[in-house]
Amino acid sequence: MHRHVLLTLALASLMLACGTTSTTNGADAVAADVTIDVLVDVAKDVAPGTDAVAVETLTDAATDVVAADVGPDVAPDVVPADVADVAPICADLLKQIAALKPALAACTVAVGCKTFEYPICGSIGCYQTPMASDADATALEALAVQATAAGCDGFHCGCGAIAPAFCLKGTCKQCPPDCDGSCEELTAALLQTAHAANWCGSDSDCTVLGTGMCPVGDLPCGGLLLSKNANTADIQAVLTGYSVACGASTCKCAMPQNPTCVAGKCVVK
Repeated sequence: MHRHVLLTLALASLMLACGTTSTTNGADAVAADVTIDVLVDVAKDVAPGTDAVAVETLTDAATDVVAADVGPDVAPDVVPADVADVAPICADLLKQIAALKPALAACTVAVGCKTFEYPICGSIGCYQTPMASDADATALEALAVQATAAGCDGFHCGCGAIAPAFCLKGTCKQCPPDCDGSCEELTAALLQTAHAANWCGSDSDCTVLGTGMCPVGDLPCGGLLLSKNANTADIQAVLTGYSVACGASTCKCAMPQNPTCVAGKCVVK
């Protein structure tokens, strides 16, 4: 009789092992406990004379199976160690970058400014900051490399055109949006902008942007000669800054007409 009971108990334990899954943490643990109790009752029904040792054998075996199967699932979820929170890293990098900016942006009109861009890629790099043309960007670039690798916000490709930078009030600024400066500084900015926007490959590339302004430097009266593909929004921003800093023009002259392309520049003959 004992041999038959033990065989039945072993079979029941095997059924428990095969039937127990670990798909649901709490439900599996409860189901396993109920199954153990049922199997013990079944064993007693099959062999009323089953001794306590045999029942204990079943209980221990079933408990071992349940522990092995549901134990890992009922443990709390653990975030993988390699999934790091980059927010503190990025905050520290941006803090270091901000500390570098004042020295990098200090300028004179004679030296001028440029816009630092990162990353350098097939499209426009999204991190941009104005700096003096002769500034050493080594430390800034090293931090930008780290910020890009960490996936910090703003350090990626695919943004719009680079805003030009000018020396205004002794600091390199991007205009637009910040076009506040002296008349001398805005005059230099206007000349730089107008010359940079004047390029062509044929007569059809040339156009005229009316200004109603007196001649500034070597610029013609009444309008600017530039490429039809130039960014007129940037030019208008500098023109507005110039008018604020230097006052309204009083010259009355006709806007240049029929520009042609000569040696890569739009001119009026």
